[in-house]
Amino acid sequence: MDPQAKRITGSDNYVPTFGLRASIARGFKVHGVLAVDAGLDVPKEATRKMCAAIRPRLMSSMRDAILNYASLSYTVGEKPDVDILAARLQKAVDAVLGKGEARVALASVIV
Repeated sequence: MDPQAKRITGSDNYVPTFGLRASIARGFKVHGVLAVDAGLDVPKEATRKMCAAIRPRLMSSMRDAILNYASLSYTVGEKPDVDILAARLQKAVDAVLGKGEARVALASVIV
């Protein structure tokens, strides 16, 4: 477990997913990087164990959601829409773990 996660919450249900990054590109030019630190609230112990076992798949799905947002929905120069980003991340997590198994909690969104 990442020691930085305890700075966000002391809950045993919290599974950190730090280090989610995506380039913000338009055409052939990169305009920056979207950095998202998030975590999952996973109430069931069995699901938390599954999260640990399939962590690479879970992280890949979340990175794809962030890359999709940064490439298609984010407007360069504006602040990111955290509601849309959280909804896309939740959809990605639900696709891997199953609907209602975990809830996405955004810790930070930085451009």
